[in-house]
Amino acid sequence: MEHVPASYEQVEGANLPSKELSAELERVEKIISTAANGWRPQLSLDEHQQVVRLVETAMLARERHAGGNDPVAKALNQLPELHQQAAMGVARMLARHDGPGSPNPFQQEALQRVYHSEQAFAFPAPVLSPAEAEKTYRGPIVRSDDRHVIQAVRDGGREQHIQHDRTALNSVRADLLKTGANVEIRYPMHRVGIVREWGAREKASLVSKGIEPRDFGKA
Repeated sequence: MEHVPASYEQVEGANLPSKELSAELERVEKIISTAANGWRPQLSLDEHQQVVRLVETAMLARERHAGGNDPVAKALNQLPELHQQAAMGVARMLARHDGPGSPNPFQQEALQRVYHSEQAFAFPAPVLSPAEAEKTYRGPIVRSDDRHVIQAVRDGGREQHIQHDRTALNSVRADLLKTGANVEIRYPMHRVGIVREWGAREKASLVSKGIEPRDFGKA
């Protein structure tokens, strides 16, 4: 199995110039990509730490340095070299590998920004939408308070959050409105939602079977 270098010193010991170091970083990026896409096991904690060290150290290495304090020299020194661009590519792929909400593992500000922006792009925050009449929503409750119940549903492969008015929900079991409950909420008419457990066997109650009482929803 392909491996990640134990540290940047392992690469640096071969006296790699920027171009060759870039190729090595691109190789590491491909390894992380295969893990992020499920084609090989996820990086172990040790491998993850190795990648972070590799990228952090590579970002500090420069082959060229413009002398002087004039604006042109400063601008040239701020331009990332080829291997630094490759290091940022590894940081982006690591953000995809780690998944949404993962803590930023980098210390350098530039790498922190790259990691954060890639996470925001790859894993956008779920859109919050109000529940609509004559629709059915299935998924777990992710947040609940005295006024609203927020439910996560899948729509076209993306997660969406549905906001339900707690007073409009009808359930014989209070635990179905708590965070973590996996439920179906159906709005057969008006703005009243029938709540039942989803993914489990049908219960004996009318509501859990999705059957409304005769006078349900009438003014």
